[in-house]
Amino acid sequence: MAKQLSIGLFGGTFDPVHLGHLLVADDVLLKMKLDKIIFIPSALPPHKQLVGASARHRLRMVRLAIQGMPVFEFSNIEIRRPGRSYSIETVMAMRQKYPGSRLYFIAGADTLKEIQTWNRADELLKICQFVVMTRAGYNLEEMMSGLKYPGRFRVVHVRDVEISSTDIRRRIQDKQSIHFLVTPGVERYLKSHKLYL
Repeated sequence: MAKQLSIGLFGGTFDPVHLGHLLVADDVLLKMKLDKIIFIPSALPPHKQLVGASARHRLRMVRLAIQGMPVFEFSNIEIRRPGRSYSIETVMAMRQKYPGSRLYFIAGADTLKEIQTWNRADELLKICQFVVMTRAGYNLEEMMSGLKYPGRFRVVHVRDVEISSTDIRRRIQDKQSIHFLVTPGVERYLKSHKLYL
């Protein structure tokens, strides 16, 4: 019988993945007492316009960023699947892969504004608990009060990290340093592949 685990599913464009992603993932891991967190780069996110690197590059950067951290894993499930990256399909596939395990979908505060517009949102909320990370300027309690299934959301206070993928892409275009914003492996990858220039 497969071991029952508590697993965080951390989806996103990761365009590029940066230290802020790792720091908040670490906070969620510890505070939720998870066994591991799986980073899942999306191929074609329905609610976001991709502006930078290809799915293949973003997956490789995630792999580099979490190297040497056994509690962090990555999955190419959304990149392998054709078409748009719908969370319901990812969660259902993960339930099959980890039967009996507790799955937690890790999301940013901004997700609460749009969650009910997601594909098969009701079904998703019934089969997976959401972990919502705090963010400066967002009143999560107030935002959750208007949701259909408020009990399916757990708020986790994470470090307020002022690092964004948008800023990293801009800094690269402006030929500014991105030291201490991404891991050394990701920085080398960005330079060697001339991404975001």
